[in-house]
Amino acid sequence: MPFISYLHTLNHSFNYKPFRISYVTNTSKETKTASNTQDISFCTKPKSYVASYKLVVAAESLYRFSKQTEHNPQLFQELLNRYWKQTVFLSDSNPIARKYAALLSKQDGMIAKNNKKKFMANFSKALQKGSIYAELDVMKDKDGGLSRAPIRYTWNRSLNITLPKYLDGIWSNKRSPNFPSHLQNILLKKLHHNNFPVFVLANGFNQMVIAEPASQVMHKNDTLHKVYQWYYDRFLWTNNDSSVYEGWFFVNPKDAEEYGDFVKARYPRSSSQHGLHVLSTGLHSYYQLNRLAPPRTEFRLFPDLEEVGKLVTSPKYKQGLTFDKKQNYGKNHFQGQPIYFIESVESFNYKSKMKTPLNYYYQIPGDPSKEKYTAVFFNKTVALDAWRHFRDKQVDYRLPFQPSLRVYNLEDFLKDNEINKDLANKNILFIPSGEAYNNIKSTYLCKSADNNSLHKQLSYYKLTFSLWTQRLICSLTSKQPPNW
Repeated sequence: MPFISYLHTLNHSFNYKPFRISYVTNTSKETKTASNTQDISFCTKPKSYVASYKLVVAAESLYRFSKQTEHNPQLFQELLNRYWKQTVFLSDSNPIARKYAALLSKQDGMIAKNNKKKFMANFSKALQKGSIYAELDVMKDKDGGLSRAPIRYTWNRSLNITLPKYLDGIWSNKRSPNFPSHLQNILLKKLHHNNFPVFVLANGFNQMVIAEPASQVMHKNDTLHKVYQWYYDRFLWTNNDSSVYEGWFFVNPKDAEEYGDFVKARYPRSSSQHGLHVLSTGLHSYYQLNRLAPPRTEFRLFPDLEEVGKLVTSPKYKQGLTFDKKQNYGKNHFQGQPIYFIESVESFNYKSKMKTPLNYYYQIPGDPSKEKYTAVFFNKTVALDAWRHFRDKQVDYRLPFQPSLRVYNLEDFLKDNEINKDLANKNILFIPSGEAYNNIKSTYLCKSADNNSLHKQLSYYKLTFSLWTQRLICSLTSKQPPNW
């Protein structure tokens, strides 16, 4: 006998009690009232019946679920994939896999094809939203080369809330928890003392412009997404495995101006109201922000494109250069911002009549202390000019016309000095390119001429008033939001 038949027999075991009510039919107030009392008897069900009925419904639902699982053994797994967590593997495509997938797609019906399309659409949205995490495993093949294994994606569904991995994320930095260490603090002070210029795109309040990822723009008005991102940044974040906010530091001011022109062309109204301009800052600012960037935010150094282009494409420009052993470069690429070091050379001493090694050093013109520095050049032409100036001063040595230049990149140079115990005994001096020097010089002259003006003191108030006035007028006169 079916299970539901046994459930129906339980209805005969409950006792019903009669209940009498009377109702009165009234006529108008002017006439006499006529009452008609009628007894109606019906049965009421006690509270025990309601509880038993709920138990019956639950048992019947469980019975139906067990019957469905007989025809669909994967039902429980499908429920987990839909409401809890789903794991997806994506691998490199090959002709055999494509042929097999084509054969399977021909056998699928319309419902299966629509389900696949719906799944891919939801998968793409979840990737942009940041609720899918990828695990990249790089393995070596039999020949010793690197082969990328299938990528495993973990898709946490709506009911799956990941427990916190740590509880001190509100007040501590998880990117560099121990920053600055003793050596990092020494390096930071040396960078601050150098005052080497790098350039950023800033607004009228001298605040750095940060590029926002497209995925965050799509969920700008999603309150639940914002709450989840706040929770993720403070209790779950370990590394940046998805789209991030980007802040760029430019070595060449021309590249910064070109980036500013692109932003102004893309967002003309917002750029005009906020007063975008190129602002110079110190290399120590980049170093500190790069190490202490919050979750899903990266501050990067944009190399001198002109210098990198010459290194990669011009064989003549590479003459006399020796690339560092740790430098990553090739026919079509160069990693990082190029920096140049003048290597020690064997020179003939006219006084001692012997060949001795001579280390290059740089002295700041007009410095009364005549301190000797280890020079770090950001441009090959500047390095060659400095060598010719040094060669003219060393009248006691027979020096070659062209120096031996070693090429490295700034980012790895900073990392190496973070663990260099001899850093405190080094006098490092960063020497910018001609474009950076001329930009700083012209900016300094403009600031010196504008020091005593009231415009400088009232510029912040003027920009704030102008910005909010324009927005207020726009909100009152326009039905549609403006294209910022």
